[in-house]
Amino acid sequence: MLVSMCYRIPYKVLPPRGYSVMSYAGANQLLLKGVKAPPSTNHFTFQSRRYKHNSFRDLRVVWRNVFGKYLLITNVVGSGVLMVVGDIAAQEIEYRKGEKPERFDLKRMGRMFIVGALQGPMHHYVYAWMDKIMPVANLKNIVKKILIDQLFMSPACIFIFFYSACYLERKTWKETNDELRQKFLFIYCMDWLLWPGAQYVNFRYLDTKYRVSFVNICTALYNIFMSYVKHDY
Repeated sequence: MLVSMCYRIPYKVLPPRGYSVMSYAGANQLLLKGVKAPPSTNHFTFQSRRYKHNSFRDLRVVWRNVFGKYLLITNVVGSGVLMVVGDIAAQEIEYRKGEKPERFDLKRMGRMFIVGALQGPMHHYVYAWMDKIMPVANLKNIVKKILIDQLFMSPACIFIFFYSACYLERKTWKETNDELRQKFLFIYCMDWLLWPGAQYVNFRYLDTKYRVSFVNICTALYNIFMSYVKHDY
């Protein structure tokens, strides 16, 4: 008796959480008639929202890893890539002015990537150290950081740039020193015109983990000048 009563009870599809009851009413009637119900519009809406939620969640995880767990790698690779971006722009300018026969020199771009990547670890650790000993972003600390950057970091970056680039170009020690003596003062004076203002924004408004990326973005523009001075000045 109980079994026969169970067989007489019509089977109904109950809407899962987040689905419309009205959209499932028609599906119940079709199911009783043996007709397969079409997929609900709400079903696709639910799936789309879930997909977007998962995409944003994955993006947040990637962002946290890039600017967290793997920050050193991000800063090193970013320094190299944006150095190449600046060099590509410089090569395009040189090509259009008729100063070089080919538009892009791939070997030169490879050298510029290495030169930029070598500067990444120094930026990474020095900025972290400055924020550790001067955590408050007040005017006094910002001025101190800018002075450290200009008096120590800037000459170090110029030295790394020229010695590594000249080494990769297979220049002798004497040729490298002669080129550095010829161009250092001009580049260092240009540094004082650009970087204090850019670094004020960096030290005043940005978190530590974004400092090197901000510098690399500015450097991509500055490297147009640096690459021109290195190869044509």
